[in-house]
Amino acid sequence: MAGIMDIPTILSTIKPFNGNTEDYALFITRFNALVHHNPTIDDILKQNILISLLEGDSKELITSDQLSPESYADLRQNLEMVYNRTGDRKNQLLDNYRKLPFHQTDNDMMDKDVMKHVCLANSLERLQFSMDNTLVIKTFIEKLPSQIMRMVIKKNQRNSHHSPSFMETVKLVRTLISENRSVEEAEKRRKETTQINEVCTAEVNKLSTTRDKIPHHHSDGKKSYGHDQLAQRQPSPFATYRLAPCIFCAKDHESFKCTISTQEKVEAINKQKDICRNCLFRNHRTDKCKSRFACPTCKRKHHSSLCLEKSKMDTLVNLLSSTTSEELKTFFRTNGVEPQSIQKH
Repeated sequence: MAGIMDIPTILSTIKPFNGNTEDYALFITRFNALVHHNPTIDDILKQNILISLLEGDSKELITSDQLSPESYADLRQNLEMVYNRTGDRKNQLLDNYRKLPFHQTDNDMMDKDVMKHVCLANSLERLQFSMDNTLVIKTFIEKLPSQIMRMVIKKNQRNSHHSPSFMETVKLVRTLISENRSVEEAEKRRKETTQINEVCTAEVNKLSTTRDKIPHHHSDGKKSYGHDQLAQRQPSPFATYRLAPCIFCAKDHESFKCTISTQEKVEAINKQKDICRNCLFRNHRTDKCKSRFACPTCKRKHHSSLCLEKSKMDTLVNLLSSTTSEELKTFFRTNGVEPQSIQKH
């Protein structure tokens, strides 16, 4: 509680009231908290503080030049009679609630709009207005983007024996927004992966074109272009990866066709101390590798076939390509993608 020495602080904290009805609720709330309900300040001092905070039209309500508990009570009563518009304030907040917009596409903006509705709801409940009113909840649902609105309505229909409260509806909406955000981020990563694959394909094609242009000298002095001459030059970074037997499982197939898991490939390479993890050649260590290539997915110095992050990304891309949006959202739910719960303040 504030003491006598805190009066200057109180006066600098409470904004003076100039007679604007819309400002009265905040003014009297702060005055009551810091002054009127402060047991260390007597009524005469409270009256002096109140008088010093009145400006404009509100000063006309000072009808007595006496300083006494009675005069203080009369002044407070005059202010309440003229400026206390609790009913008007409630109607104003309800009107603001009805007019408050809701973004239809941006998930972050949707989250902010939800919280704006919650803030207005808290203000209305402080005025003894129930936000669990069916019409109020319906107004909120009708503002939602059609996809989210549809899912909220279906959820409510499945639980026809229970009418959800306003805050339960808010929590459900935030959950759906979070799921939409997760799906959009996954689709964005899939698009980025597709672009990376296209770049890698272009690099492979470029290397193949260069290889075909290498001249081969025949005994008759003529030149031709083919794979024989390339085999005598420094092998390309893809060579070992495209030869049999497989460097991962030692079976009779090219390494790039190996179907064992990425984790098994990593373990197989780790057992072979003479293989570079970046280019998969046996004539140097990974830290001495001069290849300019790195993993296109995580940018680390290892071959793309050994990338655990790429394996996870491929799984997600396959999931996105083979499931519906509803199934994908179920996948995110089962893997723990849930929004933070909302606490009313």
